[in-house]
Amino acid sequence: MLTRRGPLARPAYDVMAFLKSRPDLERPDTEVLLAPWSLAALQPGRPAAVEREPGVSACAMVLRPTSEGSLAITADDPDAGLDIDPGYFSSAYDRQAATDLFGRVRNFFATDPIASRVRRETFPGPGVHSGAEGEIVRAALDGGYCGFHAIGTCAMGPGAEDVTDARLRVRGVDRLRVVDASVLPSMVSGNLNGPVMAMAWRAAQFIREEV
Repeated sequence: MLTRRGPLARPAYDVMAFLKSRPDLERPDTEVLLAPWSLAALQPGRPAAVEREPGVSACAMVLRPTSEGSLAITADDPDAGLDIDPGYFSSAYDRQAATDLFGRVRNFFATDPIASRVRRETFPGPGVHSGAEGEIVRAALDGGYCGFHAIGTCAMGPGAEDVTDARLRVRGVDRLRVVDASVLPSMVSGNLNGPVMAMAWRAAQFIREEV
């Protein structure tokens, strides 16, 4: 922070890979990010912290997850809190893909030349077995965190109950559009920055056409 150099002055994750959780799949279904620092154990309600001991972090996630959560209004007061259930790992597909991916990542760190440079696994730790779906999912739910790529709370669709239509207009409210990741009806295979920029371009076209 003082010299603007070192690990914290670089991108958060230096290495990224799209992987198949199983070799028989037609295309990658998971993503792994590697960083030259190690996160400390996450504490509820507190920001993530970097451990002082040198380490490496592997952040792994399932692409195109099938689990669905929910968001519900709790009162007619717009400042009232929402009832949010993320629904993490609520589908068998997501649980299996995450378990298979964890096994692949652990095998990577058990292979030289990187294996000889690793002293120990800090999270979830050697007590969590790679092939045990329940153990992997519990470890992810207890100590993992979301990737900040939530979508779908105002998803587009053709039905009267869908929040937004194909031109991003909110049904039932005149002259109101939603132009962010919440209108996506399904998760894309990767980060959301590009799709949201493309959506903003289309929204600008829609607005100009209707002025």
